Amino acid sequence: MDTRDLMIGDWVHYKVNLGSDGIYEKDVQIKNIYGCNVNCEVRGWEVISGKRMADLYPIPLTPEILEKNGFYWGNTATEEDFCGAVGCGYPDCGWCFDEGAGEIKIIFPNETDGGLIRLDDQSADRHLELIFVEPIAVHELQHALRLCGIGKEIVL
Repeated sequence: MDTRDLMIGDWVHYKVNLGSDGIYEKDVQIKNIYGCNVNCEVRGWEVISGKRMADLYPIPLTPEILEKNGFYWGNTATEEDFCGAVGCGYPDCGWCFDEGAGEIKIIFPNETDGGLIRLDDQSADRHLELIFVEPIAVHELQHALRLCGIGKEIVL
C-alpha cells in the first residue's frame, strides 16, 4: 500500500513480524499520514505510532463485515418501490443499506459477472456506480462513501 491509497479514518490491517516473538496483527484505523508513515488507532484506544506503509494491508470487504454494519440481503427500498409501482421484475439482489444515511447496494462479482457498488445520497445531488472485478477493500468502500457524501461509518 502507499500513502496515496489511504485517507484519515480508513480501516486497514496492520501486520508486523516480531521475529522470535511471533507476528503482531490488528485491524487499525488511520489517524495521521505523514511521509511514508502513519499513526493508527485500534478500537479507539490503542495508538500505534509511526508505522511504515509496508506493514499495512487492505482488508477485503466481505458479507460478514457488511452484515455487522447493518446491511441486509435483498433490494433497496427505492428498487422495491419502483418495481412495485411499474410492475417490473426486481433487479439482482445484493447487500443493501438505506437507513437515512443514503442508499447503498453492493453486489459481489461471481464467475460470470463483475461486481457493483451503487451509492446514492438520496438528495438528488450525488449518485455513483462503481463496477469492479477484483475484490474491493474496506478502505475503498469508505472512499466511495465519502465521495458520494454518505455519512455511513464502517466499523470492524
